[in-house]
Amino acid sequence: MSPLLKEIGESFGNDIGMTGWAVSAYGIALAITAPAIGLLCRKTARVHLMLVGMLVFFIASLWCGISNSFSGLVLARALCGMGAGLYIPSCYAWIGDHVPYEIRAQVMGRIMAGWSMALVLGVPFGTVLAEAFGWRSAFFAISAISLLALLGIFLLPIFKNEIVSRPSLRDEVHSILTGPSSKILRINFLNMLGFYSCYSFLGIATRESLQIGSALFGMLVICYGMGLMLSTMNGNRLDKLGKQKALWGSNFGLMAIFLLLPMSFTHIAAMALCMGAWGIFQGIAQTSTATLMTLSAGKSRGFALACMSSTTYLAVALGAGAGGWMMQYNGFSSITLMSLGTVFSVHFLIKNLLINEKIEIITPTTK
Repeated sequence: MSPLLKEIGESFGNDIGMTGWAVSAYGIALAITAPAIGLLCRKTARVHLMLVGMLVFFIASLWCGISNSFSGLVLARALCGMGAGLYIPSCYAWIGDHVPYEIRAQVMGRIMAGWSMALVLGVPFGTVLAEAFGWRSAFFAISAISLLALLGIFLLPIFKNEIVSRPSLRDEVHSILTGPSSKILRINFLNMLGFYSCYSFLGIATRESLQIGSALFGMLVICYGMGLMLSTMNGNRLDKLGKQKALWGSNFGLMAIFLLLPMSFTHIAAMALCMGAWGIFQGIAQTSTATLMTLSAGKSRGFALACMSSTTYLAVALGAGAGGWMMQYNGFSSITLMSLGTVFSVHFLIKNLLINEKIEIITPTTK
């Protein structure tokens, strides 16, 4: 959405603050859907939830492309969020259920690398489509790709023990409200709030400062995606180093990025370098956080990761809303200062996390 917000706003005659609700609607819907589904569908196979989620996302993306009113677009984006709320935590939990912890960061990194490759390939392609055929064409492309993803999900195996071994509802909720899992949720929320507050309006700020089009900004997003891919594809290094140490180090890197980002607007090469470094540190933080949650939550990881997705996209909603207001009245530098503050507060949570990164042994039984 970031490179397209300006065109979408102009299409419906909205200012930046109002257009940000197209991002917020997605985040709010996902934040509500993910934990609710996690509780209501505890006895449903992860793969089935992923299938339904991607189907909803496919339909909603088509609706985004054909919406002739801003309210319709916001509703369609909310439906996209509901589909993602089904899919994302189920995907992470599937990894946590069936991959031993000693190599889990490596495998989780590959999942995160899929997202980074989507940035590298999808965002520039979407911005080129938007410049050539209008912003609606980007949503039609998204719907086509999600249809391909549906076909891929059908190839995933369903494991018997993933359904029968889950704890009671009371135990699942208790495990999230106490202990390390609750700290990881706060870490994830603050990290994502810092990221999305800044990233949602980065396209507008960069294009105004450097006087570039959406397609060239898409090239800068490639630098971010390449950095993200570099870190996530090397998740095995996080397994060797330790996920908590990696999370600690990446947090210092992110603080430096938010401090330096406004200064990088002076030259496109400086901006590209900053974006690449941002991708590296963000990839390490996301992979480490998700992997640590799969360990700390144990058999409650399905609900825990649903709550983690909820905190992520609650941060999307709040970040886009607050960021839009700050961008309109105080400029982009005020957003980076807020992001720096949120990431700085994460430092103290990581310091007191203290998870015993023991080795889990998992022997899945296929149907």
